[in-house]
Amino acid sequence: MTSKWITEYSKLADFISKHPEIKISPEIIRIPGNVKDQFYSQFDTVRKALVHHTVDRDFSDTNHLIKQYNKAADKVVQNLGLTEITGEKALLRFLADMNNWMERELFDPLFNALKGIITVSQLEKTAGAIVTTTIPEMHKKAYGNWIALSLINLLDADEIYGFNLPDLQPRDRVAVAPKGSYNPIVPPEKIGKIEFRYIHFELFTVPDFVIHSRKLNKYVSVRTHYENSVAQAANISQDREWFNMKVVSDLTSGMMLIYIDDELFNLALISDRDKFCRPDMIIEYRATEGWFDIEGFGVADMHNQSLKPVKGSWVVSSAEIPEADALQTPENIKVIDSVKVESDLAPVVDYLLSA
Repeated sequence: MTSKWITEYSKLADFISKHPEIKISPEIIRIPGNVKDQFYSQFDTVRKALVHHTVDRDFSDTNHLIKQYNKAADKVVQNLGLTEITGEKALLRFLADMNNWMERELFDPLFNALKGIITVSQLEKTAGAIVTTTIPEMHKKAYGNWIALSLINLLDADEIYGFNLPDLQPRDRVAVAPKGSYNPIVPPEKIGKIEFRYIHFELFTVPDFVIHSRKLNKYVSVRTHYENSVAQAANISQDREWFNMKVVSDLTSGMMLIYIDDELFNLALISDRDKFCRPDMIIEYRATEGWFDIEGFGVADMHNQSLKPVKGSWVVSSAEIPEADALQTPENIKVIDSVKVESDLAPVVDYLLSA
């Protein structure tokens, strides 16, 4: 039996063949106005059918996470009077509508099939790869952002600060940060929004945000996804402890850096090109089933030993870890599993209050 999406693809190919004024090849795409609406209507039908054909697994965990993320985000926006929460555009689309996000991911591959660059079979495999690889990656990023927003709520934030840093392209690196030059640190300021930073080239590595916590009566900064810096800072805080970047091991995704201080400016910088600020806590967030069988505590222990967080590290897992209570964890690492709603993160906050 022919799949519905193949049937819809055949209709699209037939429509193109009946309208020779449509030109789609590796060199050109020309869709005249008189057929544009009909073309894209069928083009979108093919994408929807392919998504429906491909998504044949249970995404209840992802749907639950999206619901919890939006719940936490709405609460943060309302309590702190923010205008928006921004970040990676693809992730924002994923959180708004996973099916629509997936359809957008198939836009270029479908055109490549029409151009003859890939086969119909390869197009189907591309859709399958989105389900098996890209969705879990998006799920992991969303889980980290959800934890960060939940901490804002659980720490009872009454102020929030961000950073106005330029977005850099690789070609800007030498121009803005020539070797041997020093740039002043950009201080945190009230900018009325949260920006989850995902830029691959940053002047400095700064927090996603800094809050003032009523519960701690201190400032707390959070960075969900670490990226390297391209510049050297001229005026780093002398009240914080700094490591030479040469002794810092590889910092992989899924690591959240937490800093706590009485002074706001002390949290303005995580790292520059040469130095890394010792964190107060690391949260290793894991969002896929079976992750523990693959990595155990190896990555968490590597980060913990390299960065030596003052209050240690927490491994926060959305999945259940078999016999988690009986596990022998590395020194200074604590574990909580089955973390799916905001209140499940209470042990982390309670620890911060007591440590």
